[in-house]
Amino acid sequence: GCINIDDEPLKKVFGCCTTLVHISLRSLPRVTNRSAVYLGKFMTSVETLDFSDSPNITGSIMNEVAQTCPNFRVGKADGCFTIDDVPMITMGRVCKNIQEISLMNCIKITSLAIRGMAHKCINLTALNFEGCIRIDDSALAAMSEKGAFPNMLKLNFCSCDLLGSQAVT
Repeated sequence: GCINIDDEPLKKVFGCCTTLVHISLRSLPRVTNRSAVYLGKFMTSVETLDFSDSPNITGSIMNEVAQTCPNFRVGKADGCFTIDDVPMITMGRVCKNIQEISLMNCIKITSLAIRGMAHKCINLTALNFEGCIRIDDSALAAMSEKGAFPNMLKLNFCSCDLLGSQAVT
């Protein structure tokens, strides 16, 4: 891959190419929030953002994009151990067009993320929380509420070991 890419060239690209719609920062170990913050600063057309397996980019970038990009539809941060519930709760507040979220092995994600999106992200069709070890039965309870996620087509809770059978009554 492009493991030697760092922040400086990306800041220039993000500052000049303000109409980018799909951005992948996947598996870029030298890229940090210093360049990724330019996404929210200069770009309002981002629809897809993938920073999976980039250990130095945090959830604050997804939070920023969620707040500044009205057409944000797909967010992927698989394997980003620092991402927490805050960007998901922000999406629930402001991202009415979000369709797909993948947070596989994001170990700080809890059921609060799902409760924060329920009844708000009604266009959501796919959620991947595989390996999110802090998701518990309250996530399933929130999902089972009528109208919580009316367009959901794909759901992955594999290896969410706190999930049991007590969620839905």
